Amino acid sequence: MKKLLAVLFLLSLTVSAAFAKNAVPGDVIVVLRNNSGVRIQSAKTAGGVKSLSVVKSFAQSQNVRVLETFDALSDAGNKIFMVVHSDTENENDLLRKIKSRPDVLAASLNHIYTLNLPKVPNDSEYYRLWGMEAINAPKAWNKSTGSDDV
Repeated sequence: MKKLLAVLFLLSLTVSAAFAKNAVPGDVIVVLRNNSGVRIQSAKTAGGVKSLSVVKSFAQSQNVRVLETFDALSDAGNKIFMVVHSDTENENDLLRKIKSRPDVLAASLNHIYTLNLPKVPNDSEYYRLWGMEAINAPKAWNKSTGSDDV
């Protein structure tokens, strides 16, 4: 399961630009090599410092704050997954700078996604109406749900 999550995360980095319209200002998602040999999760819980010092060193060298590390993904692939934020650089400049580092396996803007799911009426019996899906009613509700004038 952890490996599947890691693969999905990496895939999201490669296709994210095609679907996203905006990015979180100042944020970059980073995947670092973990050459420390210490698991992120065990480093946090057992008091180990090697992996955490890699994260801290990276943050200091790039003048960024680490907003979050993804322990399960990091442990699954012996990599360090994290989101970093810069208060002084815009996200595109930060991304270019981070990608040029040899210890960075992947980096991406922290894209904002909007899902445009079909609207479904708040009728508690809606799912008993077998014909609504067949006539694509949810797509119609995206265009209009009626008017009080009618």
